[in-house]
Amino acid sequence: MAFEQKNIDVVLVYPPAEYVLEVYDLPDFPNIGIAYIGGYLEQHKNITPGLIDARFSRLSVEETAAKIIELKPKIVGIGAMTPMVKTASRVIDLVKRALPEVKTVLGGFHATFMPERSLNEFPMFDYMVVGEGEMAFAELVEKTIEGLDCTKIGGVWTRENGRVSDQGRGRIPATLDELGSPGWHLYEPDAMATYARSLPVMGQRGCPFSCNFCSRPYGQKVRKRTPGLIVDEIERDIENFGVKKIHFYDETFSVDK
Repeated sequence: MAFEQKNIDVVLVYPPAEYVLEVYDLPDFPNIGIAYIGGYLEQHKNITPGLIDARFSRLSVEETAAKIIELKPKIVGIGAMTPMVKTASRVIDLVKRALPEVKTVLGGFHATFMPERSLNEFPMFDYMVVGEGEMAFAELVEKTIEGLDCTKIGGVWTRENGRVSDQGRGRIPATLDELGSPGWHLYEPDAMATYARSLPVMGQRGCPFSCNFCSRPYGQKVRKRTPGLIVDEIERDIENFGVKKIHFYDETFSVDK
């Protein structure tokens, strides 16, 4: 499986499953988080990244790192929840050894809730993106490529003069519609053709409740997308990728053409 482009400036990654314990370790759908960030980057900064979901593509740590290294990116962003972060660090450590100049970014729930600890614990990461990542990561990519200072970007934590710089949470758009839709086309075409049997759709972010077992990563203010845009996205997903099932965060239903 390969990207059509040989060199890609930005690569976004979802880490592999070193042990298969549940269906989500070998999913039939790619990760929506990096798809949203990739789509936003392409739409708003005219930069086309490559997306690698190692779980979806059934890759090992070594295979994931090799695929990234082959693309010779300037920036690698990897998203991880807490059970995945050590695996993500092993992938990035291999990449850093081969490409020492590459800038590496950890995003996702673990980075959001423990950015300072993560920067201290995992030296292979140059930056943490805290909070929703689309706008913060896009600004980080733009400034990195232009050779500008990246130490004062809201939501982007890094090390500065031996200390971790606290840049708070990243900005969020006024409406979710501004984010567009996930960039599924940025995944490897062969991977999509081989493994995609369903696709996720996000209709809202935020939850009004205060359950003590939940971290509420999107906050308690509920933000919703325009229903017509969601319908358009579902129709495109079915038409472009031939999927028969759409995943919402609150339910799953089958769609027959």
